[in-house]
Amino acid sequence: MKHMQHEPNANQAIVSIQEATKTFGEIVTFQGLNLNIRKNEVLCIVGPSGCGKTTLLRSINGLCPPTSGKIVFHGKVVSEPDPRMAMVFQQFGLFPWKTVWHNVAYPLNLRKMAKNEVKDRVENYLKMVGLEAFAHKYPYQLSGGMQQRVGLARALATHPELMLMDEPFASVDAQTREVLQMELLSITEKQTQTMIFITHSIDEAIVLGDRIAVMSHRPSRIVEVIDVEIPKPREISAVKSLPYYSNLRNHIWELLMDQGRRARKEVS
Repeated sequence: MKHMQHEPNANQAIVSIQEATKTFGEIVTFQGLNLNIRKNEVLCIVGPSGCGKTTLLRSINGLCPPTSGKIVFHGKVVSEPDPRMAMVFQQFGLFPWKTVWHNVAYPLNLRKMAKNEVKDRVENYLKMVGLEAFAHKYPYQLSGGMQQRVGLARALATHPELMLMDEPFASVDAQTREVLQMELLSITEKQTQTMIFITHSIDEAIVLGDRIAVMSHRPSRIVEVIDVEIPKPREISAVKSLPYYSNLRNHIWELLMDQGRRARKEVS
């Protein structure tokens, strides 16, 4: 299957990963990575378990900068967390002692925003994710999917220039996951958003992504970057019925299976 790839150059990119390598002692997590992310695109990253996808995301965020090489955000080398980025985690990351409203307001209050602006943003994004009626509930009173929507609202409320999504839908059931995917598609239709989305799910990557980067087993590199040639807006059931979808899914699956075979061969 042939895929046209249009890798933006560093001057066109909001994020530019340049020969980035990350080591922990003798362990090389990823090595010599090169990848550019355009403004207003959703880039999904898939790869084998343990290949360093989350470490890469944390490096982009400045939480653990690369050992060598560099990651550039808006023309500046990333060396520490940048308030223009927002991260959404797999395990929700909500404060259990704060209400939904106050969880969403928390990063805005840290920035010392005016109370009326905080109120407007919290109400707007709770409405966007369909949780305005739960503003005064606590996280334990919500389902997993609802908690993840709170995390999404909290990130969006900061008006980030870059959203970093670390398998945010992995810990909910399959039906809720698809609902959250539909909601995320709807949100990105309403407001353009640059996003890097880590996932183990090929289906999720195709449904959500404008491009998909496939990583190898550790020490990781980029095997292939694929343009998802499915127009937006997208409807999940319609996308999955396309022959192109099946062909693309099989292609990515074969890339990942090949990485598994290579890893087993190196061990044996």
